[in-house]
Amino acid sequence: MSAVQLAIKEFGYERKRFWRDPQAVFATVSLPLLYLLILVTNFGNNTARVAGQPGTMKTSVYLVGTIIAIAIISAAFFDLTIGLTRERERGILKRLRSAPLPTSVYIAGRVANAVLLALLTTAVLIVLGRVLYGVALPSPRIAALGLTVVVAAVSFACMAFAFTLAARKESAAQPLALGATLTLFFISGNFFTVNNHSMRAIANIFPVKHLNQALVTVFNPPTTGSAIKGWDLAVVAIWGLAALLIAIRYFRWTPLSD
Repeated sequence: MSAVQLAIKEFGYERKRFWRDPQAVFATVSLPLLYLLILVTNFGNNTARVAGQPGTMKTSVYLVGTIIAIAIISAAFFDLTIGLTRERERGILKRLRSAPLPTSVYIAGRVANAVLLALLTTAVLIVLGRVLYGVALPSPRIAALGLTVVVAAVSFACMAFAFTLAARKESAAQPLALGATLTLFFISGNFFTVNNHSMRAIANIFPVKHLNQALVTVFNPPTTGSAIKGWDLAVVAIWGLAALLIAIRYFRWTPLSD
């Protein structure tokens, strides 16, 4: 069996594993939907100017973009960090490492599942945003959205492999990943626009702020051109590449608690 066929089988296994885990489904798929319904229903009719964006926009447009960012990060980083740490500490990764399954195939299956979840959740959020709040995705910008989602999902999946080094126990993975993501969501403006210059400067170092910019640009009506934010996507990709290099060098397949 070829490596591609093995990767497809591994991807199928990861897909089934995810949907059989109610906690993972809630955290990855349901929470972004709840954020959209709660936040846009309450604040969607407001208007505001957003740094880095032309013109003014309804808050509903802004929130659809930033909540899609939350969905991507939940699928590619949060769920993957918890799953990898759990399997490492239970000895599952150690057994996989000694099995005939190539390491690259295992990683490809996990990353492909994260990309699929990100695309699926994004599609659901777009439909809800359009039907419930009138937030449209112009058809010429579908390619920009697809590119942004895939680049972000792959990059944050690489960050998940590196971030597992911070969680030395299975019980530590969820609070650490939750603490990191929520902090970045708040300072990056995922729930509301951030006007404090110092906080915005700090957020600008990290990839979440740049992912927000790339996604909001796609939905912002005054945007012209292809809507592809090359610099912001480059920052996200650089973070992903740096995380990949760290993971290649330091990722552990055996329990860190040993």
